[in-house]
Amino acid sequence: MKKSFLQSLFVRTAFYILFSGILVFSCLPARYIKPDNNVPGVRFTRLPTGTSNISGFYFLNEKKGFLWTIYGEYYKTTDGALSWTKINQKVFGLVFRNEKTGFGFSQLPDKIVMVKTEDGGETWQPSYELPPHSSWSNISIDEQKRVLFFINKTSVTAQNTKRESSLLYSEDDGINWRTEKYDTLNVSTIDFADKNIGFATGSSNNNRIILKTQDGGKLWKSLDLSSLGISGAYSIRFHQEIGVIDNAWKTNDKGQTWQKMGILTADGDVHFIDSKNGYAFGSGRISKISKKSDMLQTYASVSYTGDGGATWNTNDKISIIPPITQVFFINDALAFGIAFSEDYFKGELIRINITNQ
Repeated sequence: MKKSFLQSLFVRTAFYILFSGILVFSCLPARYIKPDNNVPGVRFTRLPTGTSNISGFYFLNEKKGFLWTIYGEYYKTTDGALSWTKINQKVFGLVFRNEKTGFGFSQLPDKIVMVKTEDGGETWQPSYELPPHSSWSNISIDEQKRVLFFINKTSVTAQNTKRESSLLYSEDDGINWRTEKYDTLNVSTIDFADKNIGFATGSSNNNRIILKTQDGGKLWKSLDLSSLGISGAYSIRFHQEIGVIDNAWKTNDKGQTWQKMGILTADGDVHFIDSKNGYAFGSGRISKISKKSDMLQTYASVSYTGDGGATWNTNDKISIIPPITQVFFINDALAFGIAFSEDYFKGELIRINITNQ
């Protein structure tokens, strides 16, 4: 009994010491970290857009692009983001097949509709009305005039949460639609490795899920990668045959095999130029803005790999730009990103030139 009491006292004492140490450490002021703005091979340029509420963007080429705001405002550039023109229509989530034809979503006063343009984004016409109180995945299109996306509905009761998705699939550029229901899951993102092989991520009633199609998106089946330690995914992105799951797993063969990458500290989008060389942009360290100030700043970060993601070289204390949360590569040497300032979380556009390619 005495030995048991002493053991219990020792365990409690050790716990209090550990807890007190964690508490004291967490209350210590942030340390000032001197910024390092030397980023070999990458040049950042801040671009004026006329708005500080950017939500997303899409570029057709080096000159022509679009951006939309959290309020649904819509802007166009034709000179490589040097100047922007506001267009009097609320559209977002855009994707284009070519210079003329594209799809997106539009917020109307009483509903949300999928819209289509055939004049390069000048005007948009309704293509499909979404059900009320629903969410949706991104839109996927291809050169075969196939268009597809998922509509999600979630109902919550005291007993359980019910999820269901409906696949909307068109083979004639959005004129006619076929619907396929998928119970117990919601699909959030879609991406394709080629015209037939595609992947989707989302959530089921119990966990995250990965779906795969091998017929261009007509039929989707659950993909079990648990033998690799992948139980689900939050994101999946492809650049030709190269794909990345959650910035942690990579494939060079359209998803037939997957390899674990090295630890990547940047939390933004990963883009592989080829099977060996890749970049990731995101948020870096948190530090005081100066030695004499208590105000905190989150630095931007950039990571580079030359060995297929096995190792990453990272600069996580870049102060010349805010942290980047979205990146869109026009080609292997030019990208645009959205950087969010800690001043009211306002988004701004950043031009990213890869200078060592």
